[in-house]
Amino acid sequence: MFRVLHPKKDSYRYFIQGKTYQHWVDPRTQALKYHSDQVMDEFRIEVKGDQNPLKLYVLKSSGELVDTREFSFLPAKQNNLKVVIASCMDDQFPEVQKIMWNHVWEKNPDALFLIGDNVYADAHLDVLTHKKIKPGDGEAYRALITPKNLEGRYIQTRQDLLNFRMKKLIPTFSVWDDHDYGSNNGGEDFAYKSEVTKFFTQFFPVENLGKSFAEKGPGVSSVIRFSKVDVFLLDDRSFRTSQTHFGKEQSEWLFQNLNPKKLSVLVSGDQWFGGYHKFESFEGNQPEDFKNFLQKLKSKKAKVFFVSGDRHLTEIMKVAKKHTGFKTFEVTTSGIHANMYPGAFKRDPSPNQLIGVDGEFNFSTFTFHSGPSGKSVKSIEVESQGKDKVLFRKTLKITR
Repeated sequence: MFRVLHPKKDSYRYFIQGKTYQHWVDPRTQALKYHSDQVMDEFRIEVKGDQNPLKLYVLKSSGELVDTREFSFLPAKQNNLKVVIASCMDDQFPEVQKIMWNHVWEKNPDALFLIGDNVYADAHLDVLTHKKIKPGDGEAYRALITPKNLEGRYIQTRQDLLNFRMKKLIPTFSVWDDHDYGSNNGGEDFAYKSEVTKFFTQFFPVENLGKSFAEKGPGVSSVIRFSKVDVFLLDDRSFRTSQTHFGKEQSEWLFQNLNPKKLSVLVSGDQWFGGYHKFESFEGNQPEDFKNFLQKLKSKKAKVFFVSGDRHLTEIMKVAKKHTGFKTFEVTTSGIHANMYPGAFKRDPSPNQLIGVDGEFNFSTFTFHSGPSGKSVKSIEVESQGKDKVLFRKTLKITR
């Protein structure tokens, strides 16, 4: 599925060209609710056989060529699947984001996962509205958090971030955390939950293909099924209360869809095993729910691996056998371009940390290696990329 944001005054057509495939596409155009000068084009294509790489040509109705992009479909089998996972994309870092997104494209991943704070919808509203009101102004700033302004920040971010403008497109899958949700540390009682859910699904859609590949879950959650890896993008906001993190419906959906024959990567916007610090985490905020979740997860005898964002640092934590029935890990990767906080681990030591770096912009590349039989994932190579250098590289063995 393709989504293209553009001014309403322009009408576009799209031409797709592969090795032997050529096709004109007339999109379905969606209006935005609060900003009538912008529209979103949506279109899908289906091809037979290997047509990679393909080209996408964007033309005005007059025939004028506006843009050209290259893209490839995912291969049917991924023996060594390579994905990039990133979070915390503050659009007020123009120079840093150029460097970091170029690093992403240099990795040439099969897929890209944006796992939260992909839009700082509740931030920089003073810039959006041209009002001299800052977050520290309390109620005056909170009054700027309206559906119209939240949608405006989604538009502004889509127009500003380089990952939407690179010449080579990468299959991208997304879930939110609190800032794209529009409420810092927010949960199910957020007043504009319904409106912002529509914004997120319009700008970061998941095509519901059922059991074959991509399947929508409760809220904005989804599961992306590769040949040997299932990636669960879990919604940590829509159902969140002081007592529950993911809610009963979403948790049951996850447990029902775990495949014991494959590796399940469980992704949450905030940390799983973050009870060692005062910031948001499943373990720290809903400890009883966390305990029950792990007990149910352990009973499923699934091979799982945890990934998170939010913390504005990167680390690998060891997850003890008592939690899941075997030794596994949690990788936190945050943020690709956002405020960073040197000394975080000195202030809050991470007791189960295998390796970690704070104070550095980062994203992570995950390569899932199959064993000699090629039937299952035996190890994961994790590389944390910083602005100027690789921060660390570790190979993690996953056995059950």
